[in-house]
Amino acid sequence: NIFYFLLYFIFYSFSKPSIRGSTLSSRVVDSRDICSKSFMNSSIRTLLNFLVERGYDRDAINPKVLTRPSVKDFHNIIEFLFKQLDPNFCFADRFEDEVVTMFKHLGYPVPISKSNISAVGSPHAWPSIMAAIMWLCELLNYDDACVANPAADDTEDLSDKAFYAYLAESYGLFLQGDDEQHSVLEQEFQD
Repeated sequence: NIFYFLLYFIFYSFSKPSIRGSTLSSRVVDSRDICSKSFMNSSIRTLLNFLVERGYDRDAINPKVLTRPSVKDFHNIIEFLFKQLDPNFCFADRFEDEVVTMFKHLGYPVPISKSNISAVGSPHAWPSIMAAIMWLCELLNYDDACVANPAADDTEDLSDKAFYAYLAESYGLFLQGDDEQHSVLEQEFQD
């Protein structure tokens, strides 16, 4: 479901005209009390449980590590979470740039600062990063619920689902360079 969402988002984001040079600037602020001790403690417990349930296999993860994580700890955690979306995910460029871009493409409503990612364990940066991680965990839990109960996802009709399935398989064939199989797939889709 997340894969289809990303394909849909990429397709439509490049097909719509962008507004450049706009004088309107709106800074979205997180409405949650992310700096409160109760939010942070609850988020640490939630993230710890999430990582354990999903089989996080890095160094020993514990609440102390999640209270003030190092950049390496954060890198490992965020890479693990992104691999929940796409098992083949790996960071190719600058880590900070890719994290910001990934959250932006997933639709996270609050901008993430690259400087906060560089200083992830600091008291001023960690709450906003933890809030983004909590949002990503909720997104992954929602995706699991949709996969477990496909009847609950009634927002797409059958033609959209068929198109997304075709698009995903077609893109895989494109990446493999298999033009003959792509022609067969295209004919099947048209039929």
